[in-house]
Amino acid sequence: MVMRWWSDRWTQSAGAFFLEKDAIFFASARDFLAGVLAAVVITCWNLAAVERNAIVQASQKPYQTLSSRYLYKTHKAKSGRNIHDASFRVYRSSPAMAELLLFEDIFTITGIDTDGKKFDKVSRIEARSEQFDMQLVLDVNIDVYPIARTDKFTLALSSTLRLDGTPDDGVFDQSRKKSLADKYEYVMYGKLYKYDDDESGGAIKIGVYVSFGGLLMMLKGDKQHLGNLKLDQRLYLLMRKV
Repeated sequence: MVMRWWSDRWTQSAGAFFLEKDAIFFASARDFLAGVLAAVVITCWNLAAVERNAIVQASQKPYQTLSSRYLYKTHKAKSGRNIHDASFRVYRSSPAMAELLLFEDIFTITGIDTDGKKFDKVSRIEARSEQFDMQLVLDVNIDVYPIARTDKFTLALSSTLRLDGTPDDGVFDQSRKKSLADKYEYVMYGKLYKYDDDESGGAIKIGVYVSFGGLLMMLKGDKQHLGNLKLDQRLYLLMRKV
């Protein structure tokens, strides 16, 4: 009887001990998981705050342009739509950007599809530049990049999208590395297939013709502003509205 009594007491005590240990373990595990969850929430909040600050700083930083007379700021919303601020200030371009771009100017649209619309998703725009007085005729995929008669835009030409100026192979880089394209809204890649001189009117002007997969561009003006462009050269066209 005594032995049985001691056995029952030991069993009850041991059971209570293990139940207590299990309760402590589960309470500790619960507190641990709650701590991990709180740490994850705090980390995500801090990362979101950093991203918001980066977006604000980027929106306040002017895009670089070759023209020292103009500054146009463009902000991109999270939806992907572009919100344009037409205010401008005096700005000095960086030498690195000047070396990277073969041409850049701000254009005012003078006509859209003046010969009639040929394709539903493509419009042919005519424009003239403000600084170099260049004449432009350009096919734009308006399904991807809508454009209106009242729009003004910056157009640039470059042989590479790499910020260090090294040549690229013309293939879309999915690594999300920073590139020249980040400073613009619409980019095409093509080949300069025709180059001609126009000496009418006294001043020597040249015209360059580029095909971007069938979308054509004609850019004509003073030779000194297009002297860096060569026949059969591969080019990027980059645009952003101002």
